[in-house]
Amino acid sequence: MDARGGKIPLVCECGSMRLRLKIGGQTCFSLLFESSKCCALADGRPPLKQVESISIEELEEMASHMYGSLVKAVVDIRLGIVVVDAELHYDEEQYLLETGSAQLDLWGINLYPDSYGDEDFIEFDSMINIRPAQGNNSRDVEDEGVRTDICHIIEGVVCA
Repeated sequence: MDARGGKIPLVCECGSMRLRLKIGGQTCFSLLFESSKCCALADGRPPLKQVESISIEELEEMASHMYGSLVKAVVDIRLGIVVVDAELHYDEEQYLLETGSAQLDLWGINLYPDSYGDEDFIEFDSMINIRPAQGNNSRDVEDEGVRTDICHIIEGVVCA
């Protein structure tokens, strides 16, 4: 609200390469997108990031800012898209839904950078995975075919 109690006009302009936040016609924030799609926090660090390729070192850095040992990720198994580095799987899921993914294709996982190369690297655990209508009654990803798809996508995105 402004000093008179009125609403401040807030405009977000999204393009393929630039995001601008305008308040009252004046640009207050601008973010240039380079190799990935992202959103920014006030400190400039992206809270979530759609990645085509990411290193273990980048995952370790993300983990150190968030939970210490893990990075939350959501995978679209139909489109092969991976979004990482949000506090909640729900936020990553919502981002993907807003950008054209279908709910039935989205699965939440946790990545443990210190366990890269081991079976413990990917943990198939998230609240967004509870989907009785799809036959998934737990936080786990119960379908082995879906697990395999997730593993293949993550193998193609994460590099040492």
